[in-house]
Amino acid sequence: MTTINSRTNNTWKVSRPKCLGALVCDNPGCQWAGSPPTGKDGMDKFLSSCRGEMQCPGLAEKCNGTVSHLQCKGTACRIDYNETTKWGLLRHKGTHMHPWPEAKNPDKISMGKLGVEVKKNPKAGAFELKLGKPTDPTAPFNSVTSIHPLLQNKDWLAYYRQKLLVEMNLVPGKNGGGVGDKFILDMFGWAAQGLYVISSWFMPNRKHFTLQTL
Repeated sequence: MTTINSRTNNTWKVSRPKCLGALVCDNPGCQWAGSPPTGKDGMDKFLSSCRGEMQCPGLAEKCNGTVSHLQCKGTACRIDYNETTKWGLLRHKGTHMHPWPEAKNPDKISMGKLGVEVKKNPKAGAFELKLGKPTDPTAPFNSVTSIHPLLQNKDWLAYYRQKLLVEMNLVPGKNGGGVGDKFILDMFGWAAQGLYVISSWFMPNRKHFTLQTL
């Protein structure tokens, strides 16, 4: 949770991030630690929704421990950022007496590692990336599930894969349509501008399109 305000004619932006601690498990054999809910009354709403008890998702969701909120006390952080010179000053005090919570979304380092694997095999889908199975035998790579826990979810992995492919200019369009879909997407674009495909012919070594404006 962060409080931000401006000083001296908006030259300085002052941020005060507040550590919310971590969600921890009471099972001594489990090392899971989660990020607490943010936002106004986020923790109160979370505790009321689970009635004060939440089963731990650690140990591959087989942990029988109970999750509780370990608050962070006695710490403070302030960041003064100069909008003109683009430099800042960070001040911190106290010790965080809790485990580092697991990030909900992949951070920049994790996305960088995922990008390396995606670039090696851009045609590999989410399933191949999870298995670590290359589509090109000359460019082997490892399973990406060890990079970040969220990447174990195929749908989220597919989302971040498409996002990276767009950033690498390996797929057309902002929404990351597949490379093989480019011509079809172009045809949709032509139709939107009034140029329609009124007939087509697909035979070996003979392909024909007739386009007409309506």
